[in-house]
Amino acid sequence: TAMPIIQDFLHGYNCVLFTYGHAGTGKTYTIEGDPKNEETEGIMPRVFRYLFNYISSTYHEDCILRASYLEIYAENYRDLLLDEKKGVAPPKIEIFHSLGKTQFHGITEYIVNSPKELRKLLRYGSSRRTKTVTSSDTTTGSHTIFKLILERRDKKTKQSKVSELSFADLAGTDKFTEGELTPEKLRQCSKINLS
Repeated sequence: TAMPIIQDFLHGYNCVLFTYGHAGTGKTYTIEGDPKNEETEGIMPRVFRYLFNYISSTYHEDCILRASYLEIYAENYRDLLLDEKKGVAPPKIEIFHSLGKTQFHGITEYIVNSPKELRKLLRYGSSRRTKTVTSSDTTTGSHTIFKLILERRDKKTKQSKVSELSFADLAGTDKFTEGELTPEKLRQCSKINLS
């Protein structure tokens, strides 16, 4: 499913893979899967492996791959890879759109050298996502963007190419019965749709 997008990314395009739908339908599981079982791993770990196979087979280019992980919850941004220290305010994250790119200023980016390192970042960030209780389940109530930035430099011509691949896992929507829809739940739903 993701292969056409991955090929575009490797040809220098900025690409996004979205998951969207109702809460509890398996969006996050589809892209992340079971980290302990290779047979049931999601799209992202499979893409990580494919990218590093590509990078290791490219002898005419030097490649650097960086990763970041952003959460958007109730119109607030949070760096899921930042090791937050008690009493120290995290840096403010600002989002800018220019020349067809979305840039996150103030977010941590890690240089990664293997699929294992990417899976470790994904697991760490995913464990820190905001959880909410809906009528059907406990689910992630936030949008997240796991971004990969690939910088390639041709060894002969010295030309550089940068492309970005984002995995946008959108928060699910849920139906509430009349008694369940509290002011806080209504605010949360409206913020999810606004984001």
